[in-house]
Amino acid sequence: ERGAVQLAADMCGGGGDGHAHESAVHRQVGMEGLMEVVVEHPKWRDSCLAKLLEVASAPEEGTRTEAVNLLSSRLGQLPLVHKAVVKSAVDNLFAACSLTDENLPPLPAADAASEAADKAAAA
Repeated sequence: ERGAVQLAADMCGGGGDGHAHESAVHRQVGMEGLMEVVVEHPKWRDSCLAKLLEVASAPEEGTRTEAVNLLSSRLGQLPLVHKAVVKSAVDNLFAACSLTDENLPPLPAADAASEAADKAAAA
């Protein structure tokens, strides 16, 4: 059973191997598998929930959105994990609020150009 849990967790990683559709499908299957373990197997609940919460704060917007939507629709209302999901969301919010210009991740090229245009217009 532990091997299956590890496989599901590994599938959530995304791969980044240039096969975007395949990676998205693997990620979705992995997240669904971890969700089932969280709901049905208390022995591995905490570790699987931790992996899902990790994916929900991934730097890639698509990955993060999938995980957040899945967590909020399926797990957010379950009493046995609600507290952990809310704590993770609050922790991530505080972490985001503490970011400064010096430690912000770089903007994608299109966003950087748009920000430069906004600054020029404001000046």
